[in-house]
Formats: sequence, C-alpha cells, structure tokens
Amino acid sequence: MSIRPLEGDFTVLPRPARLSAVRLSDDMNPGLGKRIMAMHLKKVATYPEWGRLLDAIPDVRVSTGA
Repeated sequence: MSIRPLEGDFTVLPRPARLSAVRLSDDMNPGLGKRIMAMHLKKVATYPEWGRLLDAIPDVRVSTGA
C-alpha cells in the first residue's frame, strides 16, 4: 500500500525551512519504525516529485532511533 501525496503537499512542502519527525504512537512493536520507513521509501520511489520536495527542505531532523 502506498499513500498518495495530498493535493496540498505540492503547495505546502516548498515553504517550510525546518521539518522535525515526531513519534506519536503507543505501539511498542520494535519493528514499527522500520515499517513506517519502508512505507515512506516506497512513497518516495512511487512519487519522486514528492520526494524532491521533501529533500529541498533545508533543515530536517529525523531521529533514527540509534
């Protein structure tokens, strides 16, 4: 399953100067982060323009959990 970009993504994503990931789940499954990242990577591969918009955000803070 791949989640399509929202219509507003192409209007909103060029504007942020900073993006921070926030973990909002009470699911204690240790593989959850990897599953979410796999979904994200699939979406970027399916919608490369959306991925380029994310890559253009200058300050991205995403915790790898390491």
